[in-house]
Amino acid sequence: AKGWQAGTFNHLHRYSTDREIWDQFLRADHFASQCLAVMKWLEKKARSHSQTWDSMISDLEKRAERGEGLWAHGWLYTKEAIKGQKRLKSWPQPLEPEDHGVTLSLVTSEQKEPLITQLDPDTVTRQKQSLQKQDKYFEQATWLTCWKMLRQGEGWNNIRRWSRERLESWRAVSLCGSSVDMESYAGRTPLDDSCTRMMNCRSQDAWRAACSAIARDPHTDDYQKAVYALLCGEMEPAYNVCQSWDDYVYVFYNHLILSRYRNYCTQFQRKLTQSPLADVPFKPEPPTYASVRSFLENLQSNQRVQAEAHDPYYVIFAAMLSRDYDAFLLPFAKAAAKVCRKAGFDPGKADENVESSAWNAVQDPDALRIVAHLYIIAQRLEYAKTDAHSANSAGLCLMAYIENLREAQLLDHVPMYASLLPTDLCHSALARFLIGVVDTRERERQTKMLEKYRIDARAVLERQWRWANDEADRVRPPSGQKIRLRRRIRDMHR
Repeated sequence: AKGWQAGTFNHLHRYSTDREIWDQFLRADHFASQCLAVMKWLEKKARSHSQTWDSMISDLEKRAERGEGLWAHGWLYTKEAIKGQKRLKSWPQPLEPEDHGVTLSLVTSEQKEPLITQLDPDTVTRQKQSLQKQDKYFEQATWLTCWKMLRQGEGWNNIRRWSRERLESWRAVSLCGSSVDMESYAGRTPLDDSCTRMMNCRSQDAWRAACSAIARDPHTDDYQKAVYALLCGEMEPAYNVCQSWDDYVYVFYNHLILSRYRNYCTQFQRKLTQSPLADVPFKPEPPTYASVRSFLENLQSNQRVQAEAHDPYYVIFAAMLSRDYDAFLLPFAKAAAKVCRKAGFDPGKADENVESSAWNAVQDPDALRIVAHLYIIAQRLEYAKTDAHSANSAGLCLMAYIENLREAQLLDHVPMYASLLPTDLCHSALARFLIGVVDTRERERQTKMLEKYRIDARAVLERQWRWANDEADRVRPPSGQKIRLRRRIRDMHR
């Protein structure tokens, strides 16, 4: 990444296409590439869970009272009202919005608001007047569909085809700024995907400014504002229509990428203006994991998605996105300590204050598997604290997963995962595990597994002996359990 940061501008010139500049930006800004990967993941999820949007669009279309297949007629009811007013006044020219007589007589069917007098796309915003109720629902359904297409990562060609079928090609232009650059396709990024609208931001300053103005206009429909906010990288207008945790995160990452891209383009333009032939390095903004962490924490108190944000899987997603592995692993380790204690381990002093999401996760085999592997990755990449106390505490997550493996009789995997634990925990986990292995051949095989993963078998047996003695001392006489337990340990030592 540092090499590309130093020489990224050397691959560009004042005639470089938007796609070429976008590709160089993704190569040079590693954090932006990560953000884009998150957005692509969220788009893929949205494509497989579109039932809510489809239901809302269907409901709005029914309220528009025009039946199916009449999209091309546009504002049907408002158009009829304007025609009726022109016939009444025998007026062949467009109606003037400043005409006092027109504003008094041309009103909505509820007789409350003055109607628009012209039918061009920006009339509602320009005249600050209304549509008929049915056409309002039609417009809401249209902009909700546009929002859905952007959230699902539809390419510009699909959006253009959709708009052309409805005789509203201007919508496609307003959503992407310009067409797909076919000639500059170099193979690195898809020819036509959701990045088209982002890479067009560089050369479309007027378009971006117009999107920002519409997103802030109080007379604009919520979904229309959300669409244009997404295009220019603003957040609040788009947050107003978010229905899920995924929606909020998508809007936030969209803002991050466009903000960093504008910074890249500003540096590139400065380089062209001041020293077009000099070797000027690109200086990216530092990764903003702290802002990601703060944003995701705020979602946990957002009433719309509060329950979803506390779901164990979304807690795991949040930890991965923010790289806040220390704060993430601690509550899971507390919950895992309870599991270990039930299985016969002694992880130390119990903490009864266990978060519900963490407890639910360790009870869910799939969630626990993810947490355990996340612990392994975080430790190996040093994303989490590596001191002895922190490693031992977080390692309880992996010990709980090892207990699941033992219960599922997946015995071959136990030594491998145990070898990834801190030494003390490794010996404790294997001591507890091997006491239940009574078959001679299985014991020999497990011994070879210890050798394979370079685990000190003598230390494991010593820990096992101490554990067995402690367990036997807790058994009240008269009983033969003490003798049987100590005999099993003695046999294993042999």
